[in-house]
Amino acid sequence: ADAVIPPDDIRFSGLGYANLLYMATVVVELAKAREADLTLFLVEEPEAHLHPHLQRLVYRDFLHRREHQEATAGNAPAAPTASTTILLTTHSPHIASVSPLDSFVLLRKAAGNGGTEGVSTANIALDDAERRDLERYLDVTRGEILFAKAVILVEGDAELYLVPALARLGGFDLDALGISVCAVGGTNFAPYVKFVGPIGLDIPFVVLTDSDPGSGESLGEKRVASLLEIMGQPTAGIGGKPLRTVASAAGLFLNDNTLEVDLFKCGLHLSMCRTLTELTESKVARARAEGWSKAPATLEVPTFLSDITAIGKGRFAQRLASRISGKLCPAYIKEALAYVSARC
Repeated sequence: ADAVIPPDDIRFSGLGYANLLYMATVVVELAKAREADLTLFLVEEPEAHLHPHLQRLVYRDFLHRREHQEATAGNAPAAPTASTTILLTTHSPHIASVSPLDSFVLLRKAAGNGGTEGVSTANIALDDAERRDLERYLDVTRGEILFAKAVILVEGDAELYLVPALARLGGFDLDALGISVCAVGGTNFAPYVKFVGPIGLDIPFVVLTDSDPGSGESLGEKRVASLLEIMGQPTAGIGGKPLRTVASAAGLFLNDNTLEVDLFKCGLHLSMCRTLTELTESKVARARAEGWSKAPATLEVPTFLSDITAIGKGRFAQRLASRISGKLCPAYIKEALAYVSARC
């Protein structure tokens, strides 16, 4: 009775491990039950009391079928057999992030009647490259996009830091509204619009993207025209309306240049120049920033963007987000915040 119990004894395991062990025993029994044509394996919120890393480790393996897991004579599989349908309910973005892309069913309150409606990812038309992009995105971001009431799709880290800060100063509490800001790591918004848009999970969303003006039509305008095509609103049918007007009505918002330039020109030049002088290691860049601070009309856009890039756009935005105050904000971000918050 006085014997010392080893620290790895099962009696020291927490509730999460106990639940996991129980589920493992059920899986083994299911693997043996081969006479059934179809078996339903129902699991409710298996993430309870499990560390996030363990959730991903276990369910990445459990939810993805592989050839060596299929039932074969004399060799019990390590997961439920092919005749077993797994229905798993979860609030865990960690489990969602490692689940097969076409396996999601999103349940939410139905508008008007107080009931529940479901939407599925099973039939979203994605090519292989888009599917791989989305699966990697969900894995890295831990699947928060799936639990949002609305989504703000942005290009990169700069927007990821600054849009929530600008929203808060403008009176929009994104967490209270259930809105997630999701950076796609570039300008390829197409798979994300398919995934969250009306042809997918039908989650309210907006896209914030740079105009990237050059000679002739801007790259940003070509980008939103392509997205309108995906959303079933071809630009050939806009009837002479300005592209930006049609795009914003569909939730696609373009700035006049790039995020940093629009921030500068909306009145945040003092904060931006101060951030530049603090973070740059170049005396020349510091002198330029001090000059632009005193005379914002002298801004040299290519040089300004080059100085920020030398620091790192994410690092610059992170520092700037902690400094900005008041309600100064580029018009396209204000419009996007009003649009998406009205649809939560």
